[in-house]
Amino acid sequence: MKKEISHILVPTDFSAFSNRAFRFASRLADLLNAKITLFHVVEPPYNFATAIKGMIEMMEKNALSRMQQLIDSSDYEIKIETQIRHGRTSLEILDCVDREQVDLVVMGSRGQSKLSRAVLGSVSEKIAHQLQVPLFLIPDASDDPVISSLIFTTDFRKDDPGNLLFASSVAGYLDADVLPVHMTKDYDFDDRIRHHGFTDVIQEETGDDTLRVEIVNSKNLLHGIAEFADKHKHSALVFNRYKKSVLQKLFKKDHTDEMVVYSDIPLLIIPSGLFSDSP
Repeated sequence: MKKEISHILVPTDFSAFSNRAFRFASRLADLLNAKITLFHVVEPPYNFATAIKGMIEMMEKNALSRMQQLIDSSDYEIKIETQIRHGRTSLEILDCVDREQVDLVVMGSRGQSKLSRAVLGSVSEKIAHQLQVPLFLIPDASDDPVISSLIFTTDFRKDDPGNLLFASSVAGYLDADVLPVHMTKDYDFDDRIRHHGFTDVIQEETGDDTLRVEIVNSKNLLHGIAEFADKHKHSALVFNRYKKSVLQKLFKKDHTDEMVVYSDIPLLIIPSGLFSDSP
């Protein structure tokens, strides 16, 4: 798949957090010279069968009006298309990504006060593990995000260098730094070998011989990420979605209550292997 982003999908339910995601996507589209598809799903109220036609028409009309309000509110001269579909939101988003050749999905994550729930809750949970394109989750915070660094978490896997190049290209447009980091409970000999080998590879592929992977030792991986992010204000976290996901490893039940204060961190989730065949 190409590393360039020319088409951004922005699902919206017109809530404050999805409007915030639209504003972030608009800024990114302006920087990338990309187009946006503003996408809304009408989920038919099947329990009102006798009035369903009239209700759906009313919901569509309302959605079109609110979409136009969003477009009119944009500060950027960008191409924005609209789509309204009927069905289940998560399935329709996945179908749209395939049908419209979307390169990136940007959506809001509900303010549930726990980072794990922001990633694994509601619609974002359903699509985060199935999307075959990167997903940028913009949290329900009080202000629009200003991102000055992307914290790229890695387990030193073979597909990570390609994903790092993608994250670096996004960071370049945002005028942000990329901070590769490996979280570990025990930095043993095998970790050291993989660390040095991975560093050689990413320096070669990026052409940046100053690039380093910082090692964060922590008995609790979530605490390690939290402390590292706290040192780098205005950051976003980048996760590689492996088959056995780092998300699954990090967000176990016994960790969910520990990320309350970090629910305002944007998350970029990149499927593993997406860019492995890129030149």
